[in-house]
Amino acid sequence: MFFRNTDCCSIRPFPLCMALLLAAALAVAAPTARAQSTTGAKSEAEAPAAATTGEAAKPDPAESASILALSKEIEADKAAGLTLQREEWTVLYLQGQRSGFSRTAYYTRETSGGTQHVTRSHEEFRALRMGISMHTVSKSQVVEDSEGIVVSFSSSESGSGSNKETSGIRVGDELIVRTNTVKKKRIDMPKSVMGPYKADKAMRALEIKAGTKATFNTFAAQFPDKPVDIHVDIIGKEDKVVREGQPAQSVWHMRTSLSILPVPMDMYCDDDLNLKLGVMRMPGLGEMRVVAVSREEALQKITGSELMVSSFIEPNKPLKDYKRMKSATYRITTKDQASDAPTTMQWADGGSQKVLSHKPGETILQITVPEFDEKAATWKLPYSGSDNTLRECLAPTQFIEITPQIRELAKQAVGDETNPVLAARKIQRFVRKYIGHKDFSVGFASADETATSRTGDCTEHGVLCAAMARAVGLPARVVTGLGYMPTNYDGTGSSKNGSFGFHMWAEAWVGPGADDWIPMDAALGSFDIGHMAITRTALTSLNPMIDVGMPIMNMMGNLQIEVQETVLRDKAKAKTADKDSDAK
Repeated sequence: MFFRNTDCCSIRPFPLCMALLLAAALAVAAPTARAQSTTGAKSEAEAPAAATTGEAAKPDPAESASILALSKEIEADKAAGLTLQREEWTVLYLQGQRSGFSRTAYYTRETSGGTQHVTRSHEEFRALRMGISMHTVSKSQVVEDSEGIVVSFSSSESGSGSNKETSGIRVGDELIVRTNTVKKKRIDMPKSVMGPYKADKAMRALEIKAGTKATFNTFAAQFPDKPVDIHVDIIGKEDKVVREGQPAQSVWHMRTSLSILPVPMDMYCDDDLNLKLGVMRMPGLGEMRVVAVSREEALQKITGSELMVSSFIEPNKPLKDYKRMKSATYRITTKDQASDAPTTMQWADGGSQKVLSHKPGETILQITVPEFDEKAATWKLPYSGSDNTLRECLAPTQFIEITPQIRELAKQAVGDETNPVLAARKIQRFVRKYIGHKDFSVGFASADETATSRTGDCTEHGVLCAAMARAVGLPARVVTGLGYMPTNYDGTGSSKNGSFGFHMWAEAWVGPGADDWIPMDAALGSFDIGHMAITRTALTSLNPMIDVGMPIMNMMGNLQIEVQETVLRDKAKAKTADKDSDAK
């Protein structure tokens, strides 16, 4: 057995965690391609060609610029009184492709108040969606005092159409947090929550032997409002090939799990618990590997892998005439249903969707297209009630801003309308036409960014609908789930039954009942029986990857869908619904 008493690198799984959440979030967009652009977006027939363009092989000026900026930052740190204690460089492989890299550096500095510990991270991730390359850069800094208590932090994420900055400073047992869209938010942050330096120190004190277990409650700048529990279980020592083409090494096998992720990571480390290899296996995303490398190797070109095609789900039969259906019943199972521990799925229950039965590995869902009569509305805009859930769905957030630009667009869409049902329909139609460039080039932009660019897929349509609704006093939230595509987009033409893909839309509360939420799917033009809701959220988290990515991670690549029953709507109502959707 060993006791760590050397100044070595920590085992920090957050780069892998961020990449996983980002990858899952980027897969939420599949059905949008069938919504035709008014500015020359590709048609359905052209869409498969985009998936095979090999765009990732081209030089990327943004990637080169970010690496140059990182090099300058490292040099600037030396001149700023920061003393480097240690650093670690890793490369991320997803589906066998070099998809990202990270650098974590631990510094100390002397201040009038004593020694401070500064942890900086730089992470880059690349992925393809239908052949379109998306490159994201995430940076963070955490400052701790000599006792390891978090004093301040900052983080940023840029690229693929979105730029977000967050910072915070401790006041008592709270962090006062500001973002570039939200002025101030108070977060409880007990001094017992470890910063990354203190967590590393605690990790180094572990007894290294099979059976050692420990849990650390830690702070991560990427998730400031959700302290992360890291559970460590040392399995034992074994021989492991940590790099292809190299002989096996004698390493310690550790299983690490994070409270914000649904699956564990296997970490392989040397005798000082320096990370050599990290492995996580995700349905739909395949195997993700984090390999410790030199700086020179880490900064080589990253290519990325296709995320969306592998997440599509072909049902047992096509949904014929699905736009004219009133309801549908589905049996959804996981591919591991027959195993000893089948996956427990997460599905929303209420409103347009009812969970008829639910058990690990199997769920029966009934989807009903809701019908709202504007003449039956019991209240007028703006909402002035005191329900906390609805008030939360009126407040601005980091991705659902209420800016002057958003207010102006909402005024254009709604005018003097005070009927909540009619206002929701007007917002849906307006956003559908307003976002003229419908493609996969944007990762996850906020409502205000979308209002400026007029570009995006289902996530951008969803957040803009929600923001405009909130701007006029109409409570709104976003929904992540599945959306049906009548044709296949993987370039093979193999899907005769169509496909379900991960999707996002919005809902607005029109009352008076708790379940009276009218769907607003501006990306596809209307809500239909091909919409299955996984989660409904006001998107209040400071990192929406948790709200959007977490619920679908266990389900990606792991679902089978059986269409059990469909019921047609009354023809007259179907004709009216088609007219309202503005889908043509």
